[in-house]
Amino acid sequence: MKKYFMKTLEQPGEYKFTALNAAFWNGGMFVYIPENTEIALPLHALHWIDDTRIVHNPHTIVVVGQGASVTYFDEYISPPAQKQAFVNAMVEIFVEPGATFQYISLQNFAKNVYHFAHRRAIIDRDARMNWLIGTFGSELTKSSVSSLLHGEGAETQMLGVAIGEKDRFIDQHTHQIHEAPHTKSDLLFKNAVTEGGRTVYRGVIRIARHAQQSDAYQANKNLMLGENARAESIPALEIIANDVRCTHGATVGKLEPDLLFYLQTRGLPRQEAKRLLVNGFFHPVLQHVPHEYIANRMYSIIEERTREVDV
Repeated sequence: MKKYFMKTLEQPGEYKFTALNAAFWNGGMFVYIPENTEIALPLHALHWIDDTRIVHNPHTIVVVGQGASVTYFDEYISPPAQKQAFVNAMVEIFVEPGATFQYISLQNFAKNVYHFAHRRAIIDRDARMNWLIGTFGSELTKSSVSSLLHGEGAETQMLGVAIGEKDRFIDQHTHQIHEAPHTKSDLLFKNAVTEGGRTVYRGVIRIARHAQQSDAYQANKNLMLGENARAESIPALEIIANDVRCTHGATVGKLEPDLLFYLQTRGLPRQEAKRLLVNGFFHPVLQHVPHEYIANRMYSIIEERTREVDV
């Protein structure tokens, strides 16, 4: 484990919250998948946050051996009546040459939880890393997801869904770091923000000078479900190479009244029509969940947290 602990960072104290995790980590997982091992069913880790402890610093390390393939479902939940808690989680992932790894995270904390999450993956030659980050709870969430494309031919897909509710703040950071030639990254983060909620998305694509013929795409799309909902999108490109393709985009919009009206003319109640449109907004992300149980869990949480929305 010493070989991997805090090795995705240039320095353990690179960020103050990762330094805090390194100093006081008190839980987590170490998962090693031997080379050429294929696991069909997802590995499921459940982090249950209750009143027995106020401060949580879980640290998870996943090593996917050369040519291996696995899905890891990382779930963070707490009881509805949770007292105040602070969760400062770190996940380090090492995807060795030719391996395929899918990491799915679902966070559904109660409002009194403050959640900080720092996730980084080092992706080696011809390996593929797929992320899907679901953020639905906590009063404050600060989430960082980074893919370091370290080997030639490495690929990553980075997907995210989030619900920003009243008096809750979600701050998302993503990093697509191309360190080798012929690498590819594809990112789509979708947020729905209800009345009085706020989300911020900051995304960075960085392509090193020697990472020629790399391909990077970044998109952030936001659905406003209230007049006082607020969403900010801040993309950034840092491109030193001169033979690459790199694009980004961001959108902010509301549910289209014409679509809502059309569904009602077909006999659907207004709330059911709204539910279908919200689910449709998230479908381009959730269709990539390879296991129906996990996708249904996320759709159920989305419906629960947007049920009272009046649009």
